[in-house]
Amino acid sequence: MKKDISTREFCTSDIEEMAELTVQLGYKTNADEMANRMSAMKNNSDYKTIVAVADGKVIGYIGMIKLNYWEKNGCYIKIQALVVSNTARKSGAGRLLIKSAEKWGAENKADLLALTCGNKKEREEAHKFYPKMGFVWNARGYVKVVVY
Repeated sequence: MKKDISTREFCTSDIEEMAELTVQLGYKTNADEMANRMSAMKNNSDYKTIVAVADGKVIGYIGMIKLNYWEKNGCYIKIQALVVSNTARKSGAGRLLIKSAEKWGAENKADLLALTCGNKKEREEAHKFYPKMGFVWNARGYVKVVVY
């Protein structure tokens, strides 16, 4: 039987579960580090974090930022983080989180949702999920580590 899943804005009591999910996504972190990051974002209206909850437990989250274009008028929403617990994948939580991004995009009159997804073997299921949600592959990304 499928669990009832709801979404809502994150609150500080979600930090520990969000840190655990971030580790599942492949990034080492802990609750203190996560709290610092979330504190920097929570009062900035260009950032939005939504959690998926089932049985009172956070089973996923999506982190987004509203960005303006340089090359044209308007804005878009960049999904910076999207994770669903290993134990809740294929439950519909990811779909609900993407729908919340679409809703926030519409509220901000954004004309695009964008995301990047790593090429690691662990991301193969995500590579199948995003096209089902209407995303199309359209770019090649590069990164460079900045040493300071």
